[in-house]
Amino acid sequence: MITRAAPFLARGIRSKSTHVKLPRNNAGVIMSDPNHGIKREILATTKLKDRRNVTYELTVDKDTPLVQDFLQTFFIMNESLCTTVGLDADDAKAVIDAYISKLTFNVMAKVDENIVGVSCFAFEEHKRQTPLPDWPVDFGKLIDKGPTNRRKANIVLNYLIQCDSYIYHHVPAPSLLAHAALFSVHPAYQGQGIGLIMDISGYKQAYERGADYVICNNTSIATNLMSKKLPDQKLIQQCELAKYIDYGTRPFENMIDGAKINGTYTIDLKKSWPAYDRILTEAIKQRN
Repeated sequence: MITRAAPFLARGIRSKSTHVKLPRNNAGVIMSDPNHGIKREILATTKLKDRRNVTYELTVDKDTPLVQDFLQTFFIMNESLCTTVGLDADDAKAVIDAYISKLTFNVMAKVDENIVGVSCFAFEEHKRQTPLPDWPVDFGKLIDKGPTNRRKANIVLNYLIQCDSYIYHHVPAPSLLAHAALFSVHPAYQGQGIGLIMDISGYKQAYERGADYVICNNTSIATNLMSKKLPDQKLIQQCELAKYIDYGTRPFENMIDGAKINGTYTIDLKKSWPAYDRILTEAIKQRN
């Protein structure tokens, strides 16, 4: 049940911006770092257009509530599936609670000791390949059963569970998977390269920790475009959002960002890390 759904302005590598209409809820909210001064590993440092510093830090256990709060405030309130269904604060908490215990590490971006981005990764041992899963005609009864006590949250989570089920058919086993699980950049800081550096810094952590594949399950136009522009991201499955049915209704037929498909991509880290290492090095250099 680990997936990637990321609201941000997708930018191509060495290309003009790809403009995608996305929500900008809570753009005026500032989230300070209550754990300022705690010892964290600094992964990278860059500068914004106004020359303020951005630091990319590996979170520690004490940061878990902070990561959870950031995701509930900025990820759920702007992510395309969640905003299309109309999740409220309790639904948002239920969705994040379903993920937070599964996360292995998180990369956090900070400006002026305020949190401006989080990229979360979850490791999983993929022991054997499974048969190609069926797509249920109607998900209504599955949604009723959970995994939470919030039905709108379950609409989102069950869709993601179904999309994730294809991973285990397509990805070679045995292997260690690094799910690029949750990702969010503060709306006021989008379009300045923070997302790219934060995400690939996470790939670097996954590579150094022995992961074989990064899994990106993209539920927005923006993240699908990013995967298409980055090297060696293999599309293994597409799911049509309008085919997800809940007792005859289609909750994702009219996505807020206009998306029609969900794309699941894999990156063979052992093969592709040198290319991503070059992209990360260049991106950091360009923003210093």
